[in-house]
Amino acid sequence: MQLSITARHMELTQALKDYIRNKIERLNKYTDEIIDASTILSVEKYRHSAEITLKINGMTFNSVDITENMYNSIDRVVDKLERQLKKFKEKRKEHKHKKDIIAPSDVFSPDLSKTLAEDMRLVKSVKIQIRPMDLKDAIDALDLNDKKCFVFINVKTGKINVIYRDAEDKFILVEPEE
Repeated sequence: MQLSITARHMELTQALKDYIRNKIERLNKYTDEIIDASTILSVEKYRHSAEITLKINGMTFNSVDITENMYNSIDRVVDKLERQLKKFKEKRKEHKHKKDIIAPSDVFSPDLSKTLAEDMRLVKSVKIQIRPMDLKDAIDALDLNDKKCFVFINVKTGKINVIYRDAEDKFILVEPEE
């Protein structure tokens, strides 16, 4: 794991470096796949801010907190990351048993998609990074991010797929036709 610590408007002491290193190493009990940990500490008047970003196998976990004491800010940020990692670990284990996957043909009909295209107007354009992954990893990524859908390249087919969750909390996979 690569750890980088940046201090803004403050002096970074060895005690503070050791404290951060120990706190981040505590997160290894949830996953041993932490590739990079980036920490930014800053002080503005009485506001002590700590931000930690973890990169784990293509996933990014981020947390920020501001208190009147730097050590308290670090503790709270690490606690937030710990909750995120716990949730991630639980979802990786349990998602197969709780969710159903519906085939694309069950959801869309040609008439419905034509009607949607005529009635909808483009509101926002978003650029995304599409990564190759299997369906299980795509479901995990959708669960972790509070997004409505997730776009990925299916490693089995090599084609772009979209997965989203319907109103009944079931996953729907959209695949291109052959």
